[in-house]
Amino acid sequence: MTAYCFVVDKNGEKLTPTKEAKGWYLIRKNRAILRSKFPMVIQLLKVIPKEQIDTTPIVLGIDDGSKQAGIALVQKCQTKNKPLCKGTIEQRNDETEKHMTHISQLSIRRKGNVI
Repeated sequence: MTAYCFVVDKNGEKLTPTKEAKGWYLIRKNRAILRSKFPMVIQLLKVIPKEQIDTTPIVLGIDDGSKQAGIALVQKCQTKNKPLCKGTIEQRNDETEKHMTHISQLSIRRKGNVI
């Protein structure tokens, strides 16, 4: 998957994300500055007119699973949806097991040490 970076103009208006390589190119040519490294956000050093700003929506997609949850930022384009960023989140299962053993120990203590 191609990595993308988010772009804002001099006034802070959100622009269409671009590829990371182009973002680093703009920084090297002193046309932009790096605002954040992860997620990569660059700020252009010029103002873009409102009529030139692309307004295609960026949607957050969440796939809920039993052990992992998947998330993705997708830009809805006319021809093909473009994934900007994606990842997985692992859910913690160890806390439930610890909690259950703690509850069982409490119930044994309440009942008394019956053999």
